[in-house]
Amino acid sequence: MSKAPAPGTKQKDRDGPSEAGRAKRSKYNPAAKTADQIRGCPGLLITSYPGKERHCAREVLSLLDECKPSSSPESIKASGTEKSISERLKSELEELRDPRKKAYRYHMMKGVNGVIFLEFTEEARGVWTPAEAAAAIADDAVRTRKCKSKWIGRMIPVETSCFASLDDIGKLAESVAEKHFPKDKGEGLTFAVEYESRSCKQFNRMDVIDKFAHAVSQPPYVVKLRGADRSILVQLITNKCFVSVVPGYKEKYCKFNLQRLVEREEEQGEDDEAKKDDE
Repeated sequence: MSKAPAPGTKQKDRDGPSEAGRAKRSKYNPAAKTADQIRGCPGLLITSYPGKERHCAREVLSLLDECKPSSSPESIKASGTEKSISERLKSELEELRDPRKKAYRYHMMKGVNGVIFLEFTEEARGVWTPAEAAAAIADDAVRTRKCKSKWIGRMIPVETSCFASLDDIGKLAESVAEKHFPKDKGEGLTFAVEYESRSCKQFNRMDVIDKFAHAVSQPPYVVKLRGADRSILVQLITNKCFVSVVPGYKEKYCKFNLQRLVEREEEQGEDDEAKKDDE
């Protein structure tokens, strides 16, 4: 037999948070987003250690700010849009006051740990694409031979996404193929489909891969599992399918694993020094 509520206890206290309270948390919590709100948005999928997702998000935001084209003195001078310190501070304050002006928003992935989605808003899309952003961060790690992150595992560019059903995936595959693999171009260009899934076991791996492979005209394009000119990245996470097309995914960028990139450059440097010593 349940006890009667104590006198003076408010109804919302007994029943939990009100709808207004939930809406308020959803408004100010960057992780409180639904799947429909990020579906179709470009961005970066970032893998991290479970429990360190927010640390990872801060590192990615810092690297994006450091590597973005407008941050280099050469690009600012070339564009003729150099701003004074006061103007830059004013612009940053406006971004802080108005969330709609933020270039990036990060979202936790419900149902899977150690993965966040960094959404590129309209502000960021006018500067670069997610693939260009990931390549710039990777190129910086190669150039400096320094991994400037502690919690970032891999960065996976996302051009678009859809609901994880074979029908929707097939439609998305056709639109991606039409954009990146036109039938009247690409003679001899090779491609591969890189498939990964997390917390999404209802699909057969080959069924999803075939949707993208069959959407690309062959010829003129040729499948090449190793050393392909372009890679179609397919990420199935819970009920979402994230897709992008990038060049040099494995061989040049080591799947956008910054730590592995730096290790490879260090090993290459040691090999070069050893060859010089032998000569």
